Amino acid sequence: MKLVLIIEHFNATRGGAEHFTVWLAEQLARRTDAAGGVKHEVHVICHELAAQVNRYRQATQRASHDADRSHQAHPPLPGEHVLPDGIRVHRMQGMRLNSGLGFRRFGRRAAQCARDLAPDVIHSMTVAYPGDLYHAHAGIYAAIQAQAVASRDTATSAKWKQLMLQLSLKQRTLIALERRALTASRFFMGVP
Repeated sequence: MKLVLIIEHFNATRGGAEHFTVWLAEQLARRTDAAGGVKHEVHVICHELAAQVNRYRQATQRASHDADRSHQAHPPLPGEHVLPDGIRVHRMQGMRLNSGLGFRRFGRRAAQCARDLAPDVIHSMTVAYPGDLYHAHAGIYAAIQAQAVASRDTATSAKWKQLMLQLSLKQRTLIALERRALTASRFFMGVP
């Protein structure tokens, strides 16, 4: 099966969604069929690549909790950025992702790359291009923004925060893309 994973940063040390995506790509690439052949062709579309493979990873595969703690206590050394076998990465470099325009451009380029690859399934971790399966790791942006406003100490501070969120091109872009992602994806995986 030809699979595409989409995430802005393919970097296991960056955060939970990023760590999960690197892990998922590795697991899918390792899958074999009954004859021992490769079961999945895994493609990753990203903006930034820094897939870190820890020097203790091989020792911790299917190992105990103690081995996992050892894995976490010994981060990769400089220069140990190794891409696992069986994963093809397509970098969509360009504008920085800290602006609404850069985020939209990444989404358009990721969509074009995914169309060119013609995969069986597109599993997206980003609202930039939701694909067949949209996996919202950090939650729903609209709820996150509402919580940011509600958590302010004073009504004035809350109104100020709400105004800043409404004026931010990136925040407006994220909300619009999220609305589209939630209606366009065939499947949605939310945060538990």
